[in-house]
Amino acid sequence: MRNKKKQKRILAFLVALIIIFAGATGALAYLFKTENEKAIALKSELDANTLTVYVASTYITGGDTISADGDNPNVIQQQIRTGLDSMAYISEEELGQTALVDIPEGQPVMYNMVTEQKFDKDTRNYEIAVANLMVTQANNDYVDIRIMFPNGEDYLVLSKKKVMNLYLESNVFTTECNEEEILRFSSAIVDAYTTTGAYIYTTKYIAVDAQEDATPNYPVRAETLELIQSDPNVLTTAINTLNLSARLSLESRLSGLTQEELEAVASGLSLADTAGGTVLQHDTSNEEATELDMDADVDTNADESEEDKND
Repeated sequence: MRNKKKQKRILAFLVALIIIFAGATGALAYLFKTENEKAIALKSELDANTLTVYVASTYITGGDTISADGDNPNVIQQQIRTGLDSMAYISEEELGQTALVDIPEGQPVMYNMVTEQKFDKDTRNYEIAVANLMVTQANNDYVDIRIMFPNGEDYLVLSKKKVMNLYLESNVFTTECNEEEILRFSSAIVDAYTTTGAYIYTTKYIAVDAQEDATPNYPVRAETLELIQSDPNVLTTAINTLNLSARLSLESRLSGLTQEELEAVASGLSLADTAGGTVLQHDTSNEEATELDMDADVDTNADESEEDKND
């Protein structure tokens, strides 16, 4: 009887032990499965946030060309962990573009750090405040800036310039110009100011990507030409615009215009007379004032002489 009771106890203990073991095994299996799922999810998340991007392999200075091969490569491909989309970084398509900012060694090259636009070391933001703008002018337009003279001759001064920071109500915008372009446009400003009927205006590109920029053909003033040739800051040369004989020929043709023709052009373009007319008017006023002074002096001297005779 005791043996049977003892056997039942042993059997109950074994059953309980088996149940406990089975429960522990299930719990362990569940924990393992959960941890495995977490590991898989974490790996998937890490893989999703791992990108192969171009990283600066040396210090890149703003204005340098981005290159991955050749004699002087400055970027290499490297895997990084990031939460940003791949579109935030440059791809192979952006190789050959220009750095807008300095990029330290080891830093991933972002898409907004480069531009396909080529610019010289002497390129600056320049304010255009004298060109007559189109009524449909808008920021990010690309325009040619031209000058028309009263004899009908029309020249291209600046080619394919991007309109930025536009204030249409004030007729002002900024664009990027190098030293030679600034001097060339300054010459055109002097022409527009001193030549009655000269008119600076913009024309807009229809399809920027499909249309190549034209070559400026405006003949600069002789004084500007001398400055361009002597200025060490001028790093570019536009041969077609630096033509002294063309400039002299233009001035010869302009000098053949009559005053009536100049006034007609100014009236047709609703232009006020420019500095040339103002100076002439000022000189005429001075001459008239001088003549009046001389007449007054003559009258005074005559009166004094008459008084002397009476004495």
